[in-house]
Amino acid sequence: MLKRARDLHRAGQSELDDGKLTTAEATFRAALAEWDKIMPKPAERAATLHELGKCLLAQSRLDDAMMCLREALAIKRNLGPDDADSTARTLYTLTQCLMKKGSLSEAERLLRE
Repeated sequence: MLKRARDLHRAGQSELDDGKLTTAEATFRAALAEWDKIMPKPAERAATLHELGKCLLAQSRLDDAMMCLREALAIKRNLGPDDADSTARTLYTLTQCLMKKGSLSEAERLLRE
């Protein structure tokens, strides 16, 4: 199951890079389902949530994207400072989503963190 979850995550990234947003979304959701079966792997689940959030943002599905990105950010913050770069990337992507939605004050607050 671990290998399958990782393979699905990588496939989703490839599909996202190729602009196949609908396919990438389905693949990321399948990867999340696999992560849920084999928990705990919170860092890898957070990475998949981040990528799904990017995919949804690219489709202008802002509410769905924010939900995924907020969950990814919460997981990453709970993991501690070991992967600050990854946390910063998720924070930045969430602020992009917030700005696109018009929530500028919340985006600014997050960027100041």
